[in-house]
Amino acid sequence: DYDDQSDDDYEDVSAETHIQLKITKFQHEIKKMKTFLQEQKHTIALMKILNSFRA
Repeated sequence: DYDDQSDDDYEDVSAETHIQLKITKFQHEIKKMKTFLQEQKHTIALMKILNSFRA
């Protein structure tokens, strides 16, 4: 019965889905950046960028 769920439950799911979509988008952007830098032979810059995410 759908009436048992509060609006808050739907908002939480919506927010979680939105965050997951953002993370997926960022991961895609990072992958593109990594590929670009590798193609340009900027391996030192690539390592610095990737290491900054681990901080």
